[in-house]
Amino acid sequence: MVITGRVSLAGADREGFFTGFGDVVRRPDGIYFPGQWYTDPDPDRVPSGSLLVRLDPETDEVTMVSDSRCTSMLSSLTTGAGDTYWFSDMFNAFAHSQRGPANGVPDCALRLRAGETSFDPDWQLNTGARTGDAPAVAVLQGGETEMWFRVLDESLAQLPEAAAIGDFDVADAWQWYLLDVASDAPAVRNDQRPPPP
Repeated sequence: MVITGRVSLAGADREGFFTGFGDVVRRPDGIYFPGQWYTDPDPDRVPSGSLLVRLDPETDEVTMVSDSRCTSMLSSLTTGAGDTYWFSDMFNAFAHSQRGPANGVPDCALRLRAGETSFDPDWQLNTGARTGDAPAVAVLQGGETEMWFRVLDESLAQLPEAAAIGDFDVADAWQWYLLDVASDAPAVRNDQRPPPP
């Protein structure tokens, strides 16, 4: 691979926040990835809203489409049909569950259908509705339409008051769940696998 130039992502900035980007997915019509915003080092504030960035590698044209629904999306799942799903991350799960509903949003996902250039306006996943309203963080794809999640049992977490994100992340109360985005069924807890580290 040879780097021959660079493109600007300055339009992804959001005042008062650091900007990060989620999983990069290459599709026939370009390269896509979501923008996300957070504060550092203590991510108490995660704003709602998302940004989908598209890079055309032939022309270096960058386009950005805002969406007001989900936020802080990181991990992705791409089906054989070419649909891609991005899921909210640990920053959002921590801010929303530990700092109150004014921070972040209920854990969620959005879909970019094959052949489209913006998130599907008719599809949004409320992850909590599939995990018993527990904080849920997508980790990796587990099948054609399935995603592995870390799901926190808050009744077992024994978090200190005003817990930091490190306390939240390493609490000995996370368990693996498998969620199928093509189904409306609840996520399935896998008791054969130990809680993730």
